[in-house]
Amino acid sequence: GNVVSFIDRGKLVTEIMSTYLKPDAVTIGNHEFDFQRDHLLKRVKEATFPFLGCNLEIIGKKQQIPCHIIKSYHGVRIALLGVTVPDIQFGIKYKEALDSIRTVVHGLRSKGKVDIVIVISHLGFDSIGRENDTVLAREVKGIDIIVGGHTHEHVSAFINKTFIAQAGPYAQFLGLIEFQ
Repeated sequence: GNVVSFIDRGKLVTEIMSTYLKPDAVTIGNHEFDFQRDHLLKRVKEATFPFLGCNLEIIGKKQQIPCHIIKSYHGVRIALLGVTVPDIQFGIKYKEALDSIRTVVHGLRSKGKVDIVIVISHLGFDSIGRENDTVLAREVKGIDIIVGGHTHEHVSAFINKTFIAQAGPYAQFLGLIEFQ
């Protein structure tokens, strides 16, 4: 969160991302909950990119946050999955992150739907508790890359066969991962 996003409840940030950054997808972080569920859903509708959240369920609303998308780049099928911290808000049900991701990754891999699995995570690299990027990489087979956030660190690490990256805090750096 910053002053601008506080004043307009994330509208300008969503516009900048939609107009200039044009991400393939993002996950929901704890500051997306700063103004409660309805403002989050408003920003999701305004964005030109998908917000992903495998471990979130919007209670009592038709509009839901999708778990994942599949993109194809030069014939390579890449699944992008989103997962976030358990910042429970009224009207949002949080589901256990590891189980949510494990189920989706297993389904995508067992059906041969994708070549690469990337998790966009807002769990933190090695945050206190059971749910963080380190535990996710250790316990969920089939994840190739975790692009993380929340703990505001610079991270470039392999755990098992999963590469974990964080580009640091406050958009000071842009991360680039190249793979073959």
